[in-house]
Amino acid sequence: MFAEDNWEVTCCDICNSSNFKNYIKPICYYKNLNVPSYIVKCDNCGLLFLNPRPKKEYISELYSRYYSSDYYKEDLHKENIFRQTFFLRQLWHWYNGQYLSEVIKKSKGNVLDIGCGTGKLLVELAKKGCVCYGIDINAECVDACKQKGFNVICGDIEQVDLKENFLDTVIMWHSIEHIYSPKKVFEKVNHFLKKGGTFFITSPNASSYLAYLLREYWYPWQIPFHLYHFTIDSIRKLAEQCNFKVKKIDSATPEYYLPQSIAIKANFSKNKIAKLLYKTKIHKSLIFRLAIAPIFRICDFLFLGKGECLKIELTK
Repeated sequence: MFAEDNWEVTCCDICNSSNFKNYIKPICYYKNLNVPSYIVKCDNCGLLFLNPRPKKEYISELYSRYYSSDYYKEDLHKENIFRQTFFLRQLWHWYNGQYLSEVIKKSKGNVLDIGCGTGKLLVELAKKGCVCYGIDINAECVDACKQKGFNVICGDIEQVDLKENFLDTVIMWHSIEHIYSPKKVFEKVNHFLKKGGTFFITSPNASSYLAYLLREYWYPWQIPFHLYHFTIDSIRKLAEQCNFKVKKIDSATPEYYLPQSIAIKANFSKNKIAKLLYKTKIHKSLIFRLAIAPIFRICDFLFLGKGECLKIELTK
């Protein structure tokens, strides 16, 4: 059972429409967490969002109880040889279709990382001379950032008090999907950014070929923590509505999502191949990840705009 008082029905964040249809009922893979929600699709603008969703006062409890100890989240970010130097890490990111090296390279000046986690990205940005600020909802993550010497706030973007036209760069690295109102965040970022400043975003692509193939087992649905699910069309609508210029929107498929989806499918379906991969742990190996990366590069080329992650660059 679940407590109905902890959940709320919401309308579309882009167009404020209350007309929507059930799109998919994803697997909730957090143990002992009963989620009453569907991913719904706005009839007016097509935005996908979780409905009903946890209330703000409840989501903090869920984060502390489940998110930091995600049972099915594979440890895919150990320090292998490709992550030990900046050049090799750039090569690894290029090979795997990741966006982070490009964001680090282009970031400059005063930088705000929204959803900064434990500050790994802030460390990289500080190395190249950026003045770094951060915000995160997780108090433990904020403490970790402060121990590294960063100016970080615990809370959401609405609590940030920066001067108008203060920031050169704002980054949302897989955090826009966690926000209660992406539209309010975009408006706030537009206020903080200098003219010509850059807003980098990366987010799962809900219209990707893996989302289509894996359906309810697709890892990035990640209910109830991912509240919104964007496509190229919906992120473009949101950006233009909030007076951003779209400099770049494309997509690519990093190698790290498929192993996580395999883990979900192995544990919640009767798929024999997924169960075999999960049991042998082949899907977690560096060899497996190296092998599937070029396949994804080919698929990203053949299915343009249908890669697993959106790579977004907006300017004010």
